[in-house]
Amino acid sequence: PGGRRVSIRVSCPHCGKTILAPDNAAGRGARCPGCDGSVTIPAPVAASTAPGQDIDFDIPDSFSPPPPPAPASRQTPVEQPVAPPAAAQSERVRVSCASCGKSLAVPVKFVGKSVKCPNCQNAIKVELASSAANASAVGETVAGGIPDFDAPLQSQDGNENAYDPNDPFVYLDRMGLDSLDSGAPTAMPPVVQGVKRKKRAKPVDEEKLSRPAVDVSDWTRVFLYAYMGLAMIPLAVSLFLPDSSLDGAHLPEDSKFHWVYAGISVVGFLTLLLISIRSPDAGPIMLVLVGLFTGTVGIVVLLLLQALAFFSANLVIRGGLGIVVLFLLIVKFIGLMYYCALSDESSFWASVYGFTLGVGLCEELCKIVPVIWYMQNNREATWKGACLVGLASGIGFGVSEGIHYAGGMYNGFAGWEMYVVRFVSCVALHAAWTATIACNMYRRSDLGGGELGEILLAIVIWIGVPVLLHGMYDTFLKHGLNGWALVTAILTIGWMAYAFERAARAAPA
Repeated sequence: PGGRRVSIRVSCPHCGKTILAPDNAAGRGARCPGCDGSVTIPAPVAASTAPGQDIDFDIPDSFSPPPPPAPASRQTPVEQPVAPPAAAQSERVRVSCASCGKSLAVPVKFVGKSVKCPNCQNAIKVELASSAANASAVGETVAGGIPDFDAPLQSQDGNENAYDPNDPFVYLDRMGLDSLDSGAPTAMPPVVQGVKRKKRAKPVDEEKLSRPAVDVSDWTRVFLYAYMGLAMIPLAVSLFLPDSSLDGAHLPEDSKFHWVYAGISVVGFLTLLLISIRSPDAGPIMLVLVGLFTGTVGIVVLLLLQALAFFSANLVIRGGLGIVVLFLLIVKFIGLMYYCALSDESSFWASVYGFTLGVGLCEELCKIVPVIWYMQNNREATWKGACLVGLASGIGFGVSEGIHYAGGMYNGFAGWEMYVVRFVSCVALHAAWTATIACNMYRRSDLGGGELGEILLAIVIWIGVPVLLHGMYDTFLKHGLNGWALVTAILTIGWMAYAFERAARAAPA
């Protein structure tokens, strides 16, 4: 009555999903959005939907609406339709930029390829999304909420060619869903709720889309790798040009000026993190707090562990195997490893065991505490956030260690190059070791549960290579193998870059 059309509801013979289509689609073939099966639209009949029945208002992509009539025929819908306008747009898919959120209408020929966002230059992977992701057209409704499907499509500025006539969501959006009296459920499916009344995005320049897409974050990571590699130059100079320092000590024995070097190191490395790898869940304040925590609490915990290990070295442990006895045995083993690392009588391989299973293992375990906290308390953890937290923790530890060595060993004795090595090269190495562990923990976050053997395997996979590189670097320096120490330092930066790239590839798109 009143010139209204009755919509067609047809059930898919394959999956049973109910499809709603305009009555002028009778006799045509369509694709079921639920199972992609073939459905034939029957003749229009008035039908009602039982309460609680799930209705899918998603009109299949294969449905082609009839050509719209001339504007003069809006008063008489029974007039003969006219041919569609020649300027109708070609078929496109809707994608959104993950970086800036801009919505783009991309031609289908770019499906499976990467295009560049014209707003932020970020790389976008064009894929065939669901119908709900491509629904964003604006339409009109007639009295009573039933759409006039024969009315010409016009935008708010009156342009009839602003919409794609082959987009079924244009018609769907013109339906007054709240005013339908067909007995449809009040809670509409998500595909209906996702239809937004907004203007269609402007067509994207196809020439710009065809240009090679460049991910800006790739270049910033390359900048980080290059900077960390350059930080090894002071180490190389100090190892191979030992006579390059000035005569006499750089600072007096009671000087506090090494704190200035520590501050410069913190500012420089923090600036590097902020301009190279940016993450919304790891801002400057968080990175500063992470560095302060590791540089204070982490160092104190390490010193207490070392003191307990040296105390238990001569301790005789008796009794059955329990939690306390197991802990004392582990601490006693660490004390033995520290003795092998620091003793002048230790052989090369004894030093390897000592620096790897003693010094390297304990220091890295103390440095990854903020990384574990980040992974456990951030349900939306990203690989960038994990890397930044690992870098900040390593920087805090390296700077604090530099202050300790300068005040207790360098002031009054060492030349200026030792301060540069300690506050530049050594800080970069500590940051690289911890950041590599953070990347491994993010990429293999599925490990660590279950039996004791699985937990130990997870620890080896997470920290094995960085701890080994840490131990080998210290061992080579102790035994005067400066060339191998420099090679190990360069391998550390390279392995960090490799871990970063693997974590980036493992991150969800």
